Amino acid sequence: MAKTLRGAPIVGYYKENKEDFTDHGEKITWDDEGIHFECLTKPYGFVAPDAKVWFKDFEDKDDFGNTKVRTYLMTTGYLWTGQFEEADLAIKEGRPHSMELDEKTVKGKWAQNSNSGL
Repeated sequence: MAKTLRGAPIVGYYKENKEDFTDHGEKITWDDEGIHFECLTKPYGFVAPDAKVWFKDFEDKDDFGNTKVRTYLMTTGYLWTGQFEEADLAIKEGRPHSMELDEKTVKGKWAQNSNSGL
């Protein structure tokens, strides 16, 4: 993933009535012509071709209050805040945004350490 991250668009779906970025922005319409799928996300920026890419450990808490250290892939990107006011929320208010992996193009394997259970 780190090798293909550079040059990727930064997309999102901003829901006006919630005043925040929400789900994946997919709309399903069922009418007399059948079922139609529409993607509502739009580009808000991009990851530069020369962007720094690194891994960083963070402590996450689950619903039960347990702490677990997870390693995340990190990068820098450009947001078009002048064109889209809502994109500026990520900077001014620190609103988090996650990256989703495309199951059709992602390759890899998961392993569990039998000694630690991680």
